[in-house]
Amino acid sequence: MEKKSEKLPESMEFISKVSEDLVAFQKRRVEFCIEKLKEEGEPIIEWKIYRKAGIRSDVSNEVKRFISLKVTQYESLNNK
Repeated sequence: MEKKSEKLPESMEFISKVSEDLVAFQKRRVEFCIEKLKEEGEPIIEWKIYRKAGIRSDVSNEVKRFISLKVTQYESLNNK
């Protein structure tokens, strides 16, 4: 499609509106994996999130911070 994108301007516009970037996709996968770990009764720890979400360690700093934040939030809720 990209090679003939000039012939499909409306389609390309729609695709650009509904598609998400890589960081947003990875964050969504992290959220999904955390929910799965909760359902399975597994501990919510960073390395399990990385493995279950299929995210490599060389991911962007934004996603790393997001994972750390989610783990910290989960721990603070469970320690009360």
